[in-house]
Order: sequence, then C-alpha cells, then structure tokens
Amino acid sequence: MVTETTLARARAGDGEAFRELTEPYRRELQLHCYRILGSVQDAEDVLQETLLAAWRGLDGFEERSSVRAWLYRIATNRCLNALRDTGRRPRPARSPFEAPEPTRRTEPTWYEPYPDALLEDLPDASPGPEARYETRESLALAFVAACISGFSVFLNSFAVREFGDPTLYTTAKNLVAAAIVLGAAVCLGAARSPWGLVFPRTAREKVGLLVVGVVGGGFAFALFFQGLAQTSSTSAAFIQKTLVIWVAVLAVAFLRERFTLFHVAAIALLVGGQSVAAGGFGPIALDRGEVMVLIATLLWSVEIVIVKSLLRGLSPLTVALGRLGIGVVVLSAILIATGGTAQLAFVPLQGWLWVGLTGVVLSGYVVVWYLALKHVGAIDVTAVLVFGAVITAVLGAGIRGTSLAPTALGLALITIGCVLIAALGADRRRAPA
Repeated sequence: MVTETTLARARAGDGEAFRELTEPYRRELQLHCYRILGSVQDAEDVLQETLLAAWRGLDGFEERSSVRAWLYRIATNRCLNALRDTGRRPRPARSPFEAPEPTRRTEPTWYEPYPDALLEDLPDASPGPEARYETRESLALAFVAACISGFSVFLNSFAVREFGDPTLYTTAKNLVAAAIVLGAAVCLGAARSPWGLVFPRTAREKVGLLVVGVVGGGFAFALFFQGLAQTSSTSAAFIQKTLVIWVAVLAVAFLRERFTLFHVAAIALLVGGQSVAAGGFGPIALDRGEVMVLIATLLWSVEIVIVKSLLRGLSPLTVALGRLGIGVVVLSAILIATGGTAQLAFVPLQGWLWVGLTGVVLSGYVVVWYLALKHVGAIDVTAVLVFGAVITAVLGAGIRGTSLAPTALGLALITIGCVLIAALGADRRRAPA
C-alpha cells in the first residue's frame, strides 16, 4: 500500500522512494507493453520511457486513482505512441505459413517469444484466499449493520414519542454517538492501532470529511425530518427506500463498481419488497415535503460514495467521527436558528434515557457500517442494509404482537434480494485498483 510519506518523499526528489512506489509494478507493466507492442525489447524501451515520464510528472499525480492505475495509463499512452511510429513497430518475421490478409488493425500480428524468467515475478491478479475471506467477512459485517439498523429503527419509534421534537432528538442522539466514537478512536490511536483516530492529511480528505459531516450528518437529516412533517409517512418511506438506486448510479459513475443485470434484479427485489411490505406502491405527486425527502435521500447517496473514497486512506472510526461530530454542529446551528432548543426544558427524564440508549446503538451501527464499506462495494453494502426492514418487522411482531402475514411477501422479497446481493459480492472478482 502506498503511504503518504513515501509519496511525499518521492515528490521531494527521493529516488529510492520513487523506486518503492513503482518497483512492485515493473514486471506487469513490461508485460502490458509487450502485449501491445509484440516485442520484448520495445516493451523494455517503452517501460523506461514510462518510468521517466512518471518521475517527471509525479507532482501532477492528484491521487484520484492508485499509483498502479496511473502508471498503466502512462504506459498505454506511450505504447500507442510507439505504434504510431512505423520505426517502432515489431519487425515481421519470416514464417513458413502464408501471411494473413492486410487489415486496418494496428495490433501486431506476430509476437516475439516472451522469456519465462520474466513471468516468474508477476503477481497473481486473481484474489487469493485472504482477499475472499476479507470480502465475506465484510459482507457479514454489512448484515450485522443491517440488524443494528433494524433494531435502531424499532427503538427510535419509542424514543421519539418520549423525547418529542424529532430534530432535537436526532441532534442529542448523534452527540452521544459522536462522544462514544471519539473515545474509542482516541484510545485506539493511543495504542497505535490502525483503527484509531487518523487525522486527514491531504486537502481532499479534509474537504471530503467536511462534506460528509455537513451534507450527510447535518442537512440531510434536517431536510428529511422537515419533509416528513409535511407529507405522508408512506410516501416519505418509499422515497427514502430508493437510496440504493441512487447509490448504484453514483458508484458506477464515480467508483467504477461493477453493475450487472443480476444487480438490477436484486435491487428490484429490494425496492419492490419494501413497497409491498409497506402496503403497495402509492401515488407520489412530489409535493413540497416529498421533494425535501428526495433531496435528503440524494444527499445521503452522495455521502456514501464520498465515504467509500475516504476510507481508502482514513480509518472507519475517523470518518464516523467526522460524520457524527460535524453533523451535530450543523444540526445544532439549525436548531438555534429555528428556536428548536427551547424544547430542551420540556424533555422528560425518560426521553434522555432513550437518547443515551439509541446513541450507543447508533455509534455501533455507523462504525460497523463503515468497517464493511471499507472492503466491500458501496452498492453491495447499501443493498444489504435494506435487510434492516426485516429485523424491524420481526421485532414489531414479537414485541408488539403485530402479525407478519400482511408483510410476509414483501419481507421475503427483501431477504431474497439481500442474499442475491451478498452472493454477487462474495463471488466478485475485483480488479486491482
């Protein structure tokens, strides 16, 4: 893994640091050039040009992709330039067979033998047992996060009634969760654990963390609760359930995640199952309240994609703290501006006890969710979280005594969709970044 320290040293002119960045990819880059050019010598020449261009252009590397992907892009461009130069094309070898008819293809029709010794150092691109185990473990964490989410939704239905104002309740609950995450992050950081608090180093990480807190942890919540107060809960719930669709669109566009027809089928099962469980597809006229809920849902989808990107360099606890802590500041500012803090004097003791309990649950949910998101695609994790609706329904049936019969079909569709998504995620052959 490339560290910021190594990259900074290389940019400062440290040749040894540059070698540490590029040496792991040297052999595979040479093979990549050989496959395009068809000549071992030409591939070695272009490889040297690639490394020289990378050394000279290191200051322009914006870290939007991995060093490996950046080097591959330079190497590919250099190979294409070489093919355009007729003097660099592979010389045709005499063959006892008839030459194929000329075509307009620019790929070489004959390849020099590639030395076996150069293939020995190439890394195995297929995911090994450790990578497959890590993926399955992260998918299991996603299901744990879904269960916590379902339990949290069930608790919140009681807590909001005891506390009163939903926005004030959310702010207080997030404050408790942020304090717990801060304590855990500081303790792990003091123990020099990689899971502890890691301060953002680049401007990109700082801006991303700020956006996550302001957008996902602040304004999205405020818009959602304001919209919920102005429209029916059925319409608001259905709009919020489309979150997985927006995450899929953004993840494919910006994170380059794989999206197949099986994913389409799984998401259709999830959205359809939630709608059936909620009583069917109701008419959505997009009044003022529904527009606010839709905007909140879109903001949460943007947050998830940004979080996925941030987790490449920051620990889950760091990102969770940013989301909760900055979000509390934004929500507090909104409450002060709207006069919502006046309700604090009327909150009963039971309301504060509910805040403490749900704050603990929320902290666990956000941390486990980000742990899963660090190693599994945003589409997979968001889709698996829908399973929380099944947990909420089962808890309602068991504690409140409500019947599961009216929602059984919808819950079954959700379960099938989540299992399909998990199977796709566990079997995914992720290309190296």
